[in-house]
Amino acid sequence: MVSERPEVLAADYWNLYLEHNRLRTGSLGKGPDTDAGAFLAMMLENSGDILRESAKSPPDRGYQFEKFNRLKRYINDRDWKTPISPGEQANLKEIQRQVNNIPTRNEMTAKIKTLILAVSNRAPGSVDSALNNLKPLLQTQQTVTAKQPPSRKTQGSEGHWKVIGNKWVHFPD
Repeated sequence: MVSERPEVLAADYWNLYLEHNRLRTGSLGKGPDTDAGAFLAMMLENSGDILRESAKSPPDRGYQFEKFNRLKRYINDRDWKTPISPGEQANLKEIQRQVNNIPTRNEMTAKIKTLILAVSNRAPGSVDSALNNLKPLLQTQQTVTAKQPPSRKTQGSEGHWKVIGNKWVHFPD
């Protein structure tokens, strides 16, 4: 049965057409041709992970912020503008076509799609803008059942944690 939840439709599309894209796997299945292609594949993977996680009920906002923060950290990386191989350019065109077809039926998926398009266009300024527009939607309460707070690495840099009952609850600042 096909889900009617917009986030699930978008994530299913990503999983079917974009999760193992040719930029990530390479033309011969050996991975990207260039360092810049590998960088771009990593940025696409991180933005796609935000999309895929949004389909979960409830989504793990800590995991989404981990990917969000990774994208933010690389905004000024030189590999955004470093040339990629002709094969990678062709693969990127196909990825852009497929990203344009991601179904967007709510604000969350529309903003994540905008982020993925900015990444695929290799436009770090647009990526930063898309992240800034997405951030308020990601800043919702996140509940994690655990005996101790999540590690600094997994909880992201946004917000603080408190114990409520037997659960650690994340509150964005």
